[in-house]
Amino acid sequence: MKILISYATNSGGTYEAGLIIQDVLAQKHQVDLKKALLTAPDDFNNYDLIIFGSPSWTFGDRDGFPHEDMLLFLNKLQGQSYPAKKFAVYGCGDSSYAVFCGAVEKMEATISQLQGQKIVDSLKLDGYFFKQKDNEIRVADFAKKILQLI
Repeated sequence: MKILISYATNSGGTYEAGLIIQDVLAQKHQVDLKKALLTAPDDFNNYDLIIFGSPSWTFGDRDGFPHEDMLLFLNKLQGQSYPAKKFAVYGCGDSSYAVFCGAVEKMEATISQLQGQKIVDSLKLDGYFFKQKDNEIRVADFAKKILQLI
């Protein structure tokens, strides 16, 4: 199976989580880790599973948006349809904000609009670097669950 992890990151936590997911899934599958900014909708045709990853941001006075690079990519997907594609989502956030990991909900909404099939419950990571060891374990467990499902 060919897998694409399309991510956006600011401080590097979403990228590091993507590397862990890639390492686990690459035990049995081909996995590409690619910045959302460098991902095109046509890329989806080359993959069986697409995983989105993004931190959550505040824009203006609104909390819970994906990183601007992921937001730009999600906007490029408007009007597309991928009913046969499998998807998964992970996101980094901070539970002290009013909207915790709101980017996850925005990415899930995009999958729904694409008519994609979300294969696993999304992963929300709180304070990635503040609880790094615990979060690394959670990410690896998330990836192992995906591995069992595909």
